[in-house]
Amino acid sequence: MSSGDAEQSGQGGEETSEPIPLSSLSLNQLFQLKQSVESEIQTLNQNIQALKLAQNKFRNSAEALVSMASGQPDNEILIPLSSSLYVKGQVADVTEVMVDIGTGYHVKMSIEEGKKHLQGKVDFLKDQIGELTKVLTDKRKLHDVATVRLQSLAYQQKMAGGGGQG
Repeated sequence: MSSGDAEQSGQGGEETSEPIPLSSLSLNQLFQLKQSVESEIQTLNQNIQALKLAQNKFRNSAEALVSMASGQPDNEILIPLSSSLYVKGQVADVTEVMVDIGTGYHVKMSIEEGKKHLQGKVDFLKDQIGELTKVLTDKRKLHDVATVRLQSLAYQQKMAGGGGQG
């Protein structure tokens, strides 16, 4: 995409038509485009932050497995009942854990299987964050180009209408 073109996107970010030259858009259309891109940038930033939070949760879980693997049976631990309520408990088996695989399903896995599963989640999220970051960069470039074009058009209209007097 050249710096003077805007792309129309369908769902999922797929192109649905040829790029539209920004020079062919009116002041109103440019303003709407700029607002739309700002909204998309905000949404992308929120999505990236949510993915980073999830990625950190998986990393923390993997670290917990490492520390659990080095422990002994009957070690005392705190078991969370809610985000702020814990009870004391003892680890009966340090060789297997129940891993949340999504949508409320849990699977019994060895510590190594659990670490591999969690690392796979971390890697997947890293890839998704990378893809969204690329899209975000493109949206920021489009926003910058649209802003410059909008300012230029506004200046031209001001000069044409006011005869250069301010």
